[in-house]
Amino acid sequence: MESVVEKWVYFFKYGDETSEEELERIIGSDVIIKKAYEELNRFNWSGREFIAYELEIKRIRGEQAVLAQKLDDARDKGRT
Repeated sequence: MESVVEKWVYFFKYGDETSEEELERIIGSDVIIKKAYEELNRFNWSGREFIAYELEIKRIRGEQAVLAQKLDDARDKGRT
């Protein structure tokens, strides 16, 4: 598929039937359409998969907060 419009049309028509291999071939480097496929895929997750995903997101955000705090502390220490 060449145009973004063709990719979106395919997404709306066949998005829920698309395999991972087809997805890579279709979207190429189009980040927006890839995010749309990821969101569509989330609707097919089991309750357990969704909870695992949410816990992983929470863990990543916690690590980011810790690193941000360490960076702030290092900056403050460097100023004194």
